[in-house]
Amino acid sequence: MSRWSIVLITAAALLVGAAFGVLSLGTRQPTPASIVYPSPYDSPQQFMEGFYAADHAMEPATGTIRALIVPHHLTATATLASGMKALAGQHFTKILLLSPDHFSRCETTLCTVNATYQTEFGVIHATTATVDGLLDSPIVSSNPGLFQAEHGIYAVLPYIAHDVPGVEVTPLVISQKTTAWKNDRPKILALLQRVIDPDTVLVVSSDFSHYLPLARASQMDEATLKVLLAADLDGLASLKDPDQSDCPGCLWALGALAQERDFYHPTVVLHTNSATILGEPTIPSTTSHFAIIWKQGD
Repeated sequence: MSRWSIVLITAAALLVGAAFGVLSLGTRQPTPASIVYPSPYDSPQQFMEGFYAADHAMEPATGTIRALIVPHHLTATATLASGMKALAGQHFTKILLLSPDHFSRCETTLCTVNATYQTEFGVIHATTATVDGLLDSPIVSSNPGLFQAEHGIYAVLPYIAHDVPGVEVTPLVISQKTTAWKNDRPKILALLQRVIDPDTVLVVSSDFSHYLPLARASQMDEATLKVLLAADLDGLASLKDPDQSDCPGCLWALGALAQERDFYHPTVVLHTNSATILGEPTIPSTTSHFAIIWKQGD
């Protein structure tokens, strides 16, 4: 058989394989082109009170912060701003922002997107290499539509743009469709180990007790904090949603990574509840919030 005959046969085989989907190029999903999301907010006014409160109550943290928990409930703007201000002055270039999938749109265990967000305080870009690394995993898919309305992500981004401008932020959500993430815990941890490098801070966007009167919410928060401070990973995975957290999976993922990387040293910056923030302690349904930082070393 001639050399040109071999070339023609090989080319034909490649075309047929591509047409019928039999040519395997690996399982990694291609990174989509960066999508630009406009801000859903009309003005930055609702953030300013939080910045003001944080500026007068907080100093940038000392030591190396590896992770952070902040709320996404904008009633708690001061709590969110106080937690985020701890990152000011830190030396890092990237954030992995982990949130619950509030509207159950993620069809895999985790979802991400390569996106650019327009915020009131500047533009934020995802890290394409981090998105690529996430999409290498079969438990992760790209879902652009999900992130356009996911307040667990877009409520936090303006605070990042304000306090740590220029940092890239890759959004990631844990599916809320089922508790299937519990079966994928080893894969989630392995994935975070792979994509979170020394230049990356993990920021968990999570509110805590939901829909409870203030006294009951305080009891739930006390029980949640006890589990978290005890480094009880099974306890974190078993937290009640929505009574204790809207993302037990997010808290478990942070705790598991902190144990593996030896930064399980949480410090509570602020603990609030919507009832006290609004001055309505007798309302029947509240939301509570924590800002917690996690440092490398004591």
